[in-house]
Amino acid sequence: MRSLVSTTGGPETGLIRRTVIELSHHLGIPGCAHGHTSSARLDPQAADEKSLNSLLIASARPALLGGLGALANVTLTSYETLILDNERFGAIRRILDGVRVDDSHLAFEVIGDLAAEGSVLSHAHTLKYLRSDEVWNPQLAVRQGLVNGESRPQTSMDLARAEAQRIIATHEVEPLPASVQLEIDEILRAYDGAHRT
Repeated sequence: MRSLVSTTGGPETGLIRRTVIELSHHLGIPGCAHGHTSSARLDPQAADEKSLNSLLIASARPALLGGLGALANVTLTSYETLILDNERFGAIRRILDGVRVDDSHLAFEVIGDLAAEGSVLSHAHTLKYLRSDEVWNPQLAVRQGLVNGESRPQTSMDLARAEAQRIIATHEVEPLPASVQLEIDEILRAYDGAHRT
C-alpha cells in the first residue's frame, strides 16, 4: 500500500485470477489469466510462484493461460525463462489430464496374472503405458536423482540456456502469407499518409 507496486507472485494473485476465470465461465466468455512471479531472477522464488500460481489458475481451465517468460511483476523476461516456463506448462497440462481409471488402465486381470508369477516390468501392459503419454517426459528437469552417486553436471537452468541459444542460432521465421503482408503494407501506407505533416 505504501508504494502501490504491483506484486503478482503471491498466492492471493493466483486466487483472484482463478476467481476471474470461474466468473468468465459463469458468464460464458473466454477468460485469460497469467501465473507470474515477483522475483527478478530465475531463482527458487520465481519457480515456486510461477508453478503454484500457474497451476492454480490452469486448474480453473482458462481459454488461455499466459505469463510465459515473465519475471519481476511482468517487467522483465529472459530466453531461459521462456524455455523453463514451456516445460512448466507441459507438466501442468499433464497434471490437468489427471489419472485414468478405466478397466484398461487399472489392469486387474494383468495384476491377477502377475500375482502368481511374472514381472510387472517386462509385461506388455506396463510397456504400453510407460511408452504412452501416461508418463510425462521433461526435457530439462533432472528426474533420476543421483546416478552412481553423482548428480548430473548440468542443471535445468544450464539446459534451458543451451536450448535458448540453439533456438536463437537456428530458428528461421516463416514469412507471412503474401495476402497478409499486402494488407499490413496497406495499413502502414494509410497510416503514413494520414500522419504526414
